[in-house]
Amino acid sequence: MPLRTVGGGLDVSTGMLAEARKRQQEQRLTNVTWLEGAAEQLPFPDASFSIVTCRVAPHHFDSVPQFLAEVHRVLRPGGRFLLADTSVPDNKPELNQWQNYVEKLRDPSHARNLEPREWQAALEMAGLQVEKIEEAAPDGAMQLNDWLEKAGCTGATADLVRQEFRQASAEAQREFQIRELPDADFTFVWQRVVAKAVKP
Repeated sequence: MPLRTVGGGLDVSTGMLAEARKRQQEQRLTNVTWLEGAAEQLPFPDASFSIVTCRVAPHHFDSVPQFLAEVHRVLRPGGRFLLADTSVPDNKPELNQWQNYVEKLRDPSHARNLEPREWQAALEMAGLQVEKIEEAAPDGAMQLNDWLEKAGCTGATADLVRQEFRQASAEAQREFQIRELPDADFTFVWQRVVAKAVKP
């Protein structure tokens, strides 16, 4: 008898769910259920999944510890959690504060990027065994104007973000590889963290 894999997806944004359903139809997938909801209150029974993944979202969550407690709850014993998110450098509080500040200016739904060491501690506190955690190389430099546009950040607020990049400290310019371009644009990189953890 063939093994039937069933998946579930969750997002707080109806727009993102609509995009997910569209892609599901394009790929002719029939075994995925999409639900609207918050990561801190997953609408799934205990021990529902063998794998839980979360990509480029936790920096929007109100409570990462509560989210990870929910991940632990819905995983089966031996189940794995896979994480990828933007992060901030370890042990560099001024850079971390600046990065989170410009993120919040651009997108008020931003809560906080965590340091890799904070992710390690949070995963362990949730009862998950960390098999791997590391900084991942950026996909490439981002362009500031594109980044602002994706978040719908325009006008005076966008100008404030550009001013922050223009006046960034020498340390921030080095760490985030900030380069000014013509037309009031910049390129930069954000650090990413990837992790794999297992529920004992």
